Amino acid sequence: MEINKPKKRLQRRIPVTSLSQILSGEKSCEYSLWFNSRYTCESNVKNLYSGYSPSDGKDKDPTSAHSKLVKNTAEFIKYYNKTILKERQFWYETGSGLFIIGRPDLITITYHDELRIYECKSKGESPSDKKQAALYSHYLPFVFNGYKKANGFVVYEDRTEVLFSNDLDDTLEELKSVIKMLDSNKQPKKIKYDLECESCKLNYNDCQEKSKAIPA
Repeated sequence: MEINKPKKRLQRRIPVTSLSQILSGEKSCEYSLWFNSRYTCESNVKNLYSGYSPSDGKDKDPTSAHSKLVKNTAEFIKYYNKTILKERQFWYETGSGLFIIGRPDLITITYHDELRIYECKSKGESPSDKKQAALYSHYLPFVFNGYKKANGFVVYEDRTEVLFSNDLDDTLEELKSVIKMLDSNKQPKKIKYDLECESCKLNYNDCQEKSKAIPA
């Protein structure tokens, strides 16, 4: 079977979902994060550009549990918001030229001119949920000029959790070392973990640790 050779991206980029998984400990291999921020094995040439983002894990099936939860949440909060943006892609360029790319489920502006983000989770709670919401809360005020902060919420089927200031502070403190790693030209250490390697998009030629974890 022919393996696509990685192509260097025109600009380095990283999805918020991938950042949140590393920050929460759901994923541990920094090499995979570093490599995917610089290269792509996808055949679609649009993925070489910073301004293009894949679905970022969003479910496009309108009948899915996630789509229904997003729809129901938007319906519930519509009376408190003058603007509701559903799954609106954004990207933010750091000072080093790294593009942070995301697609929050809901971005709203209340009648009291408060910027909010809602992340809907229909598959249960994960450690990365609040990290993801915290990253959106941090970056969105840079995208929406005139707002100093964005309040974050994580919506589950049975409850809604508010993002507190310490959630944001802890995430931003942890983010510093990850951004430093992504900006460095030095490859980070590869970590062999069978379950993680199995779902990793890197091919065996790009990562020898993967070939050791999962026989080709």
